[in-house]
Amino acid sequence: MRKWKQRLFSLLLCAAMLFSLCMPASAAEGDVSFFYCDESGKNWKTGTCSTYKAVTEDTDEWEDSWYVAEGAVNIGRRVGVSGNVHLILKDSCELETEYGITLYEGASLTIYAQSDGEKMGKLTARYSGSTDAGIKVNSGSTITINGGEVTAYGSGGAGIGSVYRSEGGEITINGGKVTASSFSGAGIG
Repeated sequence: MRKWKQRLFSLLLCAAMLFSLCMPASAAEGDVSFFYCDESGKNWKTGTCSTYKAVTEDTDEWEDSWYVAEGAVNIGRRVGVSGNVHLILKDSCELETEYGITLYEGASLTIYAQSDGEKMGKLTARYSGSTDAGIKVNSGSTITINGGEVTAYGSGGAGIGSVYRSEGGEITINGGKVTASSFSGAGIG
């Protein structure tokens, strides 16, 4: 009878460990400030986010939430964006996506910073394959950059925008420092 209890306990412990590995990243808490431009495109305001998900090297699907990047984070896969995603680049952060970012149709990505000086957070999205954009903005999707140092490299597609013979989405740059280039495509377009 004792071996049966030990086996049952071991099985339950193993199940609990597997369950914890399969759980999605939980939301973090704590106020994170950022600045943004209102809809007029002229007035800058300060906002605060209290509930968000921390960006880690495993965060390659950004879905309908607030995300905060802090420190040095390198995502070794292409990042997919769906729903309404808000990304805050904390001061001195260096977020890099080695294979770029794709905004799926109907998605929106809004990027914020905490300052506009030398300490502002950085996002680098590069794609060095054959035909994709650094930050691919598909038809029906939108990207708004309110701040941060955003650098995007494309190969056959734009740095920020669409790929050859494809309709792109809406691109709005209100602030920050943006550098977009491509081997054979547009910088932005």
